[in-house]
Amino acid sequence: MAFDVTTSDLLDAITEALTLPPAADSIDKVRRAALEQDRVQAVREAVALTRESRDPAAGLDLLDQRIGCLPLTYAVAAVAG
Repeated sequence: MAFDVTTSDLLDAITEALTLPPAADSIDKVRRAALEQDRVQAVREAVALTRESRDPAAGLDLLDQRIGCLPLTYAVAAVAG
């Protein structure tokens, strides 16, 4: 089955949204899990919109918007003392 460019872009965005680096320790595991859940919810909403509207571009736009509001990573930068 061949996908059009927009569907392919949506699937690439979903894959990217759900791919986070492994956690280094137990604190990072908790942070990673929380961010992962937020990203999973964003993907669910994008897929639901795509199914409802039959427009992968709308789903891609929503996913980009929702992921753009989330932190890029779960790691917290160290504060210089």
